[in-house]
Amino acid sequence: MTDLMDEAQVYQALVEQAQVGDACKEFLTTPTGKYLLDRAKKAEMSVLHKLAVADIHNIELLTRLQIEAAVPRRFLQFLSEAIITGEQSQFQLVQTD
Repeated sequence: MTDLMDEAQVYQALVEQAQVGDACKEFLTTPTGKYLLDRAKKAEMSVLHKLAVADIHNIELLTRLQIEAAVPRRFLQFLSEAIITGEQSQFQLVQTD
C-alpha cells in the first residue's frame, strides 16, 4: 500500500511540475511576461556593465553591484528552472505511460 501511495505522490508531483513549467512558458508569451523578461535581462546587463568599469579597489561598490545583479539573474534562473523541470517531468510522465 505504501508503494502505491509513493507512486501516486510521485506521479502527482510530476504532473504539478509539468503544469508549472507549462504555465511559466505560457507566462513568457504574455505581454507581462515579455516585459518582465526583457526588464530583467536589461537590468542584469546594466549592472554587469557597471561592474565591468567599476574600480576594482572599491569593495563596497563591487559588493553592492553583485547583489544588484543577482536579483534579475535569480528571477531568470527561477523561470528557467521551472520550465526545465516541467519539461523533464513531462518526459518522465510520457515514459511511465
